[in-house]
Amino acid sequence: TQTGFWKEFRRKRGRKVVFFVDALRFDLAQHLKEKLRDHVSFEVKPLQVMLPSITELGMSALLPDAEKGLKVELQEGALCVCIDDRVVSTREGRRQRLKEGLGKGGMVVTLEELEQTDLSDIRTLVVISREVDEFGTFAGDLHPQGLFELTERIADAVRFIAENGFDHIWVVADHGFLFIPSSMKLETLSAPKAGTCKRRFALGASAEGCIVKEAHQLGLDGDVTFAFPKGVDVFALPGELGAFLHGGLSLQECIVASMYGKVAAPIRKVKVKMTIQEPITSRTVLVTVSAESVTLFDQPRWVKVKIGERESEPVEVSPNSPQAQMSLSWLEFDEEPPHEVKISLQDADTGEVLDERLVNVE
Repeated sequence: TQTGFWKEFRRKRGRKVVFFVDALRFDLAQHLKEKLRDHVSFEVKPLQVMLPSITELGMSALLPDAEKGLKVELQEGALCVCIDDRVVSTREGRRQRLKEGLGKGGMVVTLEELEQTDLSDIRTLVVISREVDEFGTFAGDLHPQGLFELTERIADAVRFIAENGFDHIWVVADHGFLFIPSSMKLETLSAPKAGTCKRRFALGASAEGCIVKEAHQLGLDGDVTFAFPKGVDVFALPGELGAFLHGGLSLQECIVASMYGKVAAPIRKVKVKMTIQEPITSRTVLVTVSAESVTLFDQPRWVKVKIGERESEPVEVSPNSPQAQMSLSWLEFDEEPPHEVKISLQDADTGEVLDERLVNVE
């Protein structure tokens, strides 16, 4: 189960990183593995989540010392999760627990912060993805395409990590989910009057037609009663059902992937800088990109130039082709030019900013 993850993570020597990803279902993990096959060879194993399959419990189960036991109780209608009597069911509580567990040479960052963070002295890194759900209710406005976009951002981050000298990479998730097509009608059950009730589970109450378990039967400490609708049934609650559900007992909700990959050797790409004729006097900018400190072992790098929301077509810079030119039409004819503009040179695969500057416009 999830509570054994940190013990496994702690055993590995060398520079290591783990991505804690919200709602990465097993099939999405396989999609992620395929996208990264040219960069990191991942082994994917099934991992049973803690029940109910929600972020507050699943993320807590992945933390340091979770194997000692997770204590649960109801506080003001919400599930409170503790490790050693300290609350870890909040984002801040989990982040603090991670910082303490990592110690010297460790760091916790969000997915958005990763590429702006200096990792040179970091031995153990935890990357937390943007959490997109609330207690027992997956974000109602999320489109399935958004999950693939999240997977793409994680893939970019893994490539970035592989290029920065880390030896071991894990990707783990808190829970999966059910996707309900709009044409599908689910059977509903009467919600229990006591306790706290969500679509796929209830806390502190039992209900007819449900599977009812006490905390100790689910591997938890505490005296909370849990009730789960059978199959893909849901509790009848006010409001729209939504396309995404989790918290229940289905395999899609309860079985996620534990991904582990060993980076055989850091991938070293050529370093690239840009040269711009200053000041800019035209609506089309010409940029020269050149490789720096080229060795025969450097891998090619595809780069692009970005100004505002506009970006150029990517070009390849390599030891065999150390220089290239790009042009970018950055201003419409009816637009008033600014006094200066920020020009960014980026890795076309990862989005890493390689060079950036403010240039005067005349």
